[in-house]
Amino acid sequence: MQIEIAESTSTPRFFNHRDGHWEHQEIHFATSTRIHLYGVDVAITPKDELLLYKAKLDRDVDHLDRELISAVSTESSEASTEVASEAPA
Repeated sequence: MQIEIAESTSTPRFFNHRDGHWEHQEIHFATSTRIHLYGVDVAITPKDELLLYKAKLDRDVDHLDRELISAVSTESSEASTEVASEAPA
C-alpha cells in the first residue's frame, strides 16, 4: 500500500509540468471519501480528481500511478460485471 500525503491547510500549489506553470490545488473535501486508517481519519481524493492531478504533475512516477489506477479501475469494473451476470435472476 502507498499513501501520498498532501498539504491542505492553507493554499497548496503544485507545478503543472503539462502546461508549464504553478497552479493552486483545489481540494474538494466534500467529494472525498472518508475512511479510518490505522487510527486516523483520512480523506481520499476521488479517482477522477487524482488522475487529473497526476496528469498535470506529469512525472515518470505519475505516469506509472495513472496506469496502475486505471488498471485497478478496469479490473474492478470487469469483476462487478461478472458478479452481476452470475447473480440469479
